[in-house]
Amino acid sequence: MFYKYVILSFTFLTFCCSLVGQEPGLKINIPQGSKPWTGLDFNNDEGQFQFAIVSDRTGGHRSGVFLDGIRKLNLLQPEFVMSVGDLIEGYTEDVDELNRRWKEVNGFIDSLAVPFFYIPGNNDFSNEVMADIYLKQFGKSYYHFVYKDVLFLCLNSEEHYVGNKRDHITDKQFEYIKSALTANVDVKWTLVFIHRPLWRRNYPGRWKDVEKLLNERKHTVYAGHVHRYAKFNHNNGKYFMLGTTGAGSPLRSARLGEFDHVSWITMTQDGPIMANLELTGIWGEDVSTSKTMEYLSNIYRANCVQIEPLIVENETFNDGKIKIKLTNDKDILMHVKLKGSFNWDLSGSCDKPQIEIPPNSVEFIDFKLASKRTSLPTETSRAMKLKAEVRYVGEGLPEMDAPFYFNIGPEKKNYISQSEKPVDVDGKLDEWDSLPYSFKEKDSKDFSLSFGVSYDDSNIYIAAKVIDDILFTDTTYNNWDYDFFALVLNTEPLIKSAMYSGAGRYRNSFFFNQSATSGSKFLFYHKKEMKKVDFKSICQVTQEGYNIEASIPIEYLKRHQGENWKHFRLNIFTQDIDNDEEERSRYYFKPDWRGSENRIGSGLFFKSEVED
Repeated sequence: MFYKYVILSFTFLTFCCSLVGQEPGLKINIPQGSKPWTGLDFNNDEGQFQFAIVSDRTGGHRSGVFLDGIRKLNLLQPEFVMSVGDLIEGYTEDVDELNRRWKEVNGFIDSLAVPFFYIPGNNDFSNEVMADIYLKQFGKSYYHFVYKDVLFLCLNSEEHYVGNKRDHITDKQFEYIKSALTANVDVKWTLVFIHRPLWRRNYPGRWKDVEKLLNERKHTVYAGHVHRYAKFNHNNGKYFMLGTTGAGSPLRSARLGEFDHVSWITMTQDGPIMANLELTGIWGEDVSTSKTMEYLSNIYRANCVQIEPLIVENETFNDGKIKIKLTNDKDILMHVKLKGSFNWDLSGSCDKPQIEIPPNSVEFIDFKLASKRTSLPTETSRAMKLKAEVRYVGEGLPEMDAPFYFNIGPEKKNYISQSEKPVDVDGKLDEWDSLPYSFKEKDSKDFSLSFGVSYDDSNIYIAAKVIDDILFTDTTYNNWDYDFFALVLNTEPLIKSAMYSGAGRYRNSFFFNQSATSGSKFLFYHKKEMKKVDFKSICQVTQEGYNIEASIPIEYLKRHQGENWKHFRLNIFTQDIDNDEEERSRYYFKPDWRGSENRIGSGLFFKSEVED
């Protein structure tokens, strides 16, 4: 030990005197015997460096998340930051609006203390107007650079939006890629940044040819777009889909690949090492893999947990049962664990909180709810969060649960009556004796909404009266940025409708959004067989605010429920903007179906029992 100490001391003293050695700038006294460090071989190879990657900000962006990521990157101090696109909300040709959106996000990026490298996503480059603005700002939509013997290849997967049909990688871009790779054959590694994970698409243009060029060299590919993290071992390399840095996501867990993060890359002689830094934690590159992604997708696609809504007649709630159907359509055993969270209003219990479902079988469970206090108002009772954890048991399957979360509680039964007189959709509301449903947020002094629902042999009718002292003038480009009225109507079978969460831009539902001060409307429905729905709506500005009347053909309901339709699920929401465009308030009749507070069965309307 003494011999080793002398050699170390001599080497270190020689280094200190000559200022030439492995660790320039290091000054330290080396004691005899034990030392309070493990070694002096610092991890600072000249060819090693660190940078960060931010993923999608937009596609349903959540305010403040991306800026929070920028602030935390300033704390971490990478050498530079890469992106994988989708920095603004796209799909518009309004030049002024696009410039405003770019000004906003560039303002965030300007606060970054290190260089930032852009690439386009579909929300940044989705039509010729957007492409032109992008190119005027940044000069190129694809490019490359070499840093410390690593080739950074920054590509554009969105060229098909500007006249190239399905060619995500066009011939011209491919020739550029080929030239860049040919000119840099001796780099130690190649890193590719692209918005869409083209290795998972059926029509990737020249991407397959790009993969052939990459196949024989050490390379790694980073993409975004899907809003879900997963690692793929592909084409002799690691290919990554990143999660989100503020874009729309259920955020169920990092293990499901749904989390806000920045990726921290340490480039070594042996390739990149990735650490995914969640804004509340750090995850390694195997946090979610293609194997776990496939496993979890199979569970969620199986529709294995179905919950019947607890619909009650009374104004107050004492107790009741939620019926849960558990379906295992696999040839392997399924475990299910059920647990209700703490709730101030309700207590919950289950006879079988843990149950095994044999292969290809169904089990029914009763989950009991009871009020913790007398005369609990049904309408204002707080929902209990029910967690169902599902796991399949079989050789080679990951040992992990797939969590399902449901907000359960009593829901007051809403009735819809047949119209006693014809309804003229004109916005005047003369035919409506009352608008029995209303909502108003506690912090709003200048806003309220009341509405009514009725039907006849031809249509469902909805009328609403909005009290709003200031109407924010809109344009025809984007109703979402101004005062608007919106409704979503789901007509699927009862349990399916009750559990509906509005996924996929309200897939399988009828949705419309109308400006409060103009005729501008946004109408959306997914089903191909619906073609054009004969929908009508009129907005009329009043001295107090505005009125809305709308009609939806009964035929729309019959397509899901047949001639003897019984019910539908309805939610209504509005946006109120006053003096400050950034101060936007949204008010909902029932919790947003696409949000974390969505309740099983909220907003269900039934035909009057008198008519049954």
